[in-house]
Amino acid sequence: MIYSGKVVEAMEVHAVLLLGLSLSMLYIKDDEIQKTYQALLLLPVLRLVNLSMPAFYEITLYSFVFIYGLLTIPVTIALTHQDLPRNNLE
Repeated sequence: MIYSGKVVEAMEVHAVLLLGLSLSMLYIKDDEIQKTYQALLLLPVLRLVNLSMPAFYEITLYSFVFIYGLLTIPVTIALTHQDLPRNNLE
């Protein structure tokens, strides 16, 4: 949808997907499935941040710094909830 020019509709689909996964995590009690959903939640967050980021520079490489800089927050939160050992993160 994004590449066909329907950006607003794509943002709506990603927002619904984000809300659906978030709400379904409330009702699922299995920790492994919740960890999988936490990982799946990162993709709609990435796409929504990417689409909502204004174009500050003509070179799109510079915008990746802002996008992935913002994404360190949800990734850090997901990693703390995953309870992974330190040696698995390296």
